[in-house]
Amino acid sequence: MGRTSWALTAEPPALHASRCPGRGRREQECPTYVADADTDTHVGCHLRDLGALSSFTYFLVNGSSRHSDVQFFDALLSLRNIEHYSPPQNISVTCSLTQCDVGWETPRTHGRLDRRDLLYQLDIRLQSKTRPPETNLVQVEGGRANCFSFPSREPRGRGAVRVRTADARSPSWGAWSPTVRFGCED
Repeated sequence: MGRTSWALTAEPPALHASRCPGRGRREQECPTYVADADTDTHVGCHLRDLGALSSFTYFLVNGSSRHSDVQFFDALLSLRNIEHYSPPQNISVTCSLTQCDVGWETPRTHGRLDRRDLLYQLDIRLQSKTRPPETNLVQVEGGRANCFSFPSREPRGRGAVRVRTADARSPSWGAWSPTVRFGCED
């Protein structure tokens, strides 16, 4: 999944049309525009499937107005810089007396990436009746195993974790996974 966006000027002209074709093997119109909530003017392009595009793709953004000229924008963009990764799937948490282990599956990506090319961010929230709630934001480098361990709290309580992904070379975080709850009431 990828997204490109552009900004409107302080006094935006009334746009009739705005195009953001990507040029890989062929020119193509943006499949899903992102619209400004107030003016309903196109301000971005959402690309759900990057598989048809090459690693570096030429983007042209142009428009038209009855009131003034609209300056176009063109750039050669790296898909690595615009891809937003899906959240990891199948997140699991298992706890023993001494530690809790969080595991997850590598998300699907546009290109072939080694696990080491990815970063993960975990939002871990712990609570118990006798201690104040605790929130930890942890960054984990991709590697041989998609897992993270942390000490188990005493007394036992409830917890929740969610995970998101980024490319290690250009960290633009993707969406959070659904929250996974674990543990039990004290």
